[in-house]
Amino acid sequence: MVHVTPGDANRDGHVDETDARALASHWGQGGMTWTDGDFDDDGLVGPRDAAIMVAH
Repeated sequence: MVHVTPGDANRDGHVDETDARALASHWGQGGMTWTDGDFDDDGLVGPRDAAIMVAH
């Protein structure tokens, strides 16, 4: 099983600028995946996803 850090969109083990860009570029969009910034898996990239990323 691969451990994934919450907020790590590209799964490189670091939550950084690259992950923030993924989240920002898909902000407000629905039907997104983890790699697009939908970290809470609710089908929308938004404030909760940003909070998850910032916390990590």
